[in-house]
Amino acid sequence: MRHRRRFPYETSHEDLWIPLAASGTHESTMLYARVWRPLTPEPVPALLEYAPDRLGDSTAARDAQRHPWYAGQGYASVRVDARGHGSSQGVPDPSAALPDGLAVIAWLAAQPWCNGRIGAFGLGAGAGWVLRLAALAPGPLGAVVAVCAPQQAPVDAAPARPGHARSPMNPSPAVSEAVPIAVPVAAPADVTLSRSADLLAALCLPPDPHHTDASWRALWLNRLDALTPRSPDGPPPPDAQLPGGGRPPPVLVVSGWRAPGHDDVLARVAPAAPPARVRGLIGPWSAAHYPDHGLPGPAIGFLQETLRWFDRHLRTPDADVGTPGEPLLRCWIGGHRAHWAAETHWPPVDLTRTAYPLHGLPVTLVPDVPRSGLPSPDAADPLADDTQAICWDFPTGTEPVEVLGHPRVTLRLQPQTASTRVVARLWDVAPDGSPTLVTSGVLTLAATPGSTERAATFPLDSTGYAFAPGHRIRLALSCPYWPWHRPAPMDAPGTLHPEGSRLELPVRVHPSDDEQWPFDAPEQAEPLGISSPATLDPPRPGRRTVQDETTGPRLEAVPHSVGTFRHPDGLEVTVEALDVHRARGPGVDAHRTIRLNRPDVCWDVSVETHSALTRDESGFVTRDEVVCRSGPEIVFHRTWQQKLP
Repeated sequence: MRHRRRFPYETSHEDLWIPLAASGTHESTMLYARVWRPLTPEPVPALLEYAPDRLGDSTAARDAQRHPWYAGQGYASVRVDARGHGSSQGVPDPSAALPDGLAVIAWLAAQPWCNGRIGAFGLGAGAGWVLRLAALAPGPLGAVVAVCAPQQAPVDAAPARPGHARSPMNPSPAVSEAVPIAVPVAAPADVTLSRSADLLAALCLPPDPHHTDASWRALWLNRLDALTPRSPDGPPPPDAQLPGGGRPPPVLVVSGWRAPGHDDVLARVAPAAPPARVRGLIGPWSAAHYPDHGLPGPAIGFLQETLRWFDRHLRTPDADVGTPGEPLLRCWIGGHRAHWAAETHWPPVDLTRTAYPLHGLPVTLVPDVPRSGLPSPDAADPLADDTQAICWDFPTGTEPVEVLGHPRVTLRLQPQTASTRVVARLWDVAPDGSPTLVTSGVLTLAATPGSTERAATFPLDSTGYAFAPGHRIRLALSCPYWPWHRPAPMDAPGTLHPEGSRLELPVRVHPSDDEQWPFDAPEQAEPLGISSPATLDPPRPGRRTVQDETTGPRLEAVPHSVGTFRHPDGLEVTVEALDVHRARGPGVDAHRTIRLNRPDVCWDVSVETHSALTRDESGFVTRDEVVCRSGPEIVFHRTWQQKLP
């Protein structure tokens, strides 16, 4: 990572408040913002990052490396805490996201240092917000960059079915004789609970008195009184009828193959969306970072990439979206000779559907039982949890097999008295037997009175991957296994007939222009300077299995960075996080503790949360508990319990 110190413009930054007038059911409030500006007498375009995060601590390091960089290139770069988050006033209110966002855009466009042209960008939930704002087409909004938006983000004229965005490469499942099925592509139960625990802990954090003075406590108690646990995978509230402009702004939509929303990129660059106004990028990344910090890598010069996007649409707003020959979609092809691919159309014109028929005698798929065990703590043995699967291997031959898009699986199944759920996993198996998981998908087939065998076709999650010559393509089928998929209460055995069943891969013919659109090396502004003091205690293992004679084995995992982090302004943030998977029950627990401390003003607050997912005779139950303290005083304690369908 290169840290740039010299820019075309000198910059300054200030913290300020953005006033929002009362509208509808939303009361007037003040949003906390930080603005980095180039030192120039001329008004400049503004870039907005408006998100339900905390610019004072949780995103402070990330903000310091991005916003000053944009300001040094001649933009006013603005980071705003949403209503009820960070140091902004009010209580968290998802229904206020869009009207507040429109008000912030209008406020920015009216500032004397802004020339009235606004760009917006965001990561995760913030990306979902900017896409919804773009759909309203407010006049000043001239360009948008959305990274790893939640899967529920709307797609123009393309309603999504539950858990999956629709595109020509991801049609509704074709089912003979109108068999009722659903194809949920949800995060594993433990991953969803872990993200929900992080979200709950973040919602409970107070405003910082460094920015709000003595009003922090009253603001905090009001937030806690309105607190309701939320799922990060839940649908957004219905968008209100809000005034908009005309033509939606150009959108650069970005995700990673390891992020849950990458199918949304393919849906937006498909012909159903105006291709002249949309560009797509999918890399080998997870959903936690912008691509210049993208893990597991390679990272790219994402700031330079977005600067070109904003320059094109904010500095020359009448210019066409693309240059001649510019690809509609750039995506990472992993596996054999990994590289960046470029496509000028979606679906690509050079894809062929290659079928791999299944063979063998009929087999019974038995639903997993609650004792199904723990995920393997050994990353080198990813098939340890797949021993009950039924597998078919197909040789690749002497040439690589490059896949781009949605693999499809057609199964001849005979459900019995209830639903039969099948998990399909696509593996790359090397000659030495070492496997790499490529993608997966889930089919739920419902039985009907007197049901006989039926064929069901369902897509796996989209992917970009090249199988090397001499490797084997493996399709593994099994019923759901805990905790990677939550079994349904009525899951029943089903009979699979291999004859007539098949795997289909979207195989790509190698074009000659794949490497003609390279990315710059990652570059950012100088780091903020957050320090983490060393401790005498050894670091906790990221994953470990603990044997307990009373409760059975459990897997303990640390989901993200923990420890104490000291900010340059004196704030100390201490984070503890632990996820526990229990084989008996089964169950998952997520524990979070966050402490905020300013020793200079004797401010010391903490939030402890415990989220649990357990199973009883009738199904699954979630339980959330929150304890908030100011010093030793408990100021808030509440629990919630919900039965899952």
